[in-house]
Amino acid sequence: QLVSFRDACAGWRQLVRRYGTPSPDLPKLWYPPEPGVLKRLVSSQFIECGILPQHGRRIVETMRRATRLEEAWNAGDGADAADRLCNRLELLPGIGPWTIGFLRGSSLGDVDAELVGDYSHPKHVAHFFGKPIAGADDEQMLKLLEPYRPHRFYALCLIILGSPAPPRRGPRRRSIRDRLR
Repeated sequence: QLVSFRDACAGWRQLVRRYGTPSPDLPKLWYPPEPGVLKRLVSSQFIECGILPQHGRRIVETMRRATRLEEAWNAGDGADAADRLCNRLELLPGIGPWTIGFLRGSSLGDVDAELVGDYSHPKHVAHFFGKPIAGADDEQMLKLLEPYRPHRFYALCLIILGSPAPPRRGPRRRSIRDRLR
């Protein structure tokens, strides 16, 4: 996992502030940049926002396909539209199961979305349930969350946000901003 969630949020916030549009009614609200703006950004502009160049390239590539993604979303309604959109996104390089699971759970309203592929979530869930964190993996996490079906994404969010993290085993990694300097 190259980027922590905190660093990803900070990079997105910088991107929105630099290239997005402020709301005319609410001064603290900013609209995200349009796909046409994002697909014209170059590597140095992503670096200024604290986004690694390879991730900037993935954003640009995704924005080049924005029209096709919107068509997939608008071709139906409800779960069918979400499935079509996620199927198209999975075909893009650099978009994996964690991104799809997070999108389904946080933006598309799938309260049972599986959020796999994260470095710390399995350890956090194992710690919460009193299991050993050494060797905790996605499979074990999904087994522990199984009783909470059909609300596993919601349960995972409550565990992550509402319980203490497991003990750390090493020094904290430097942030993206520090690594880009």
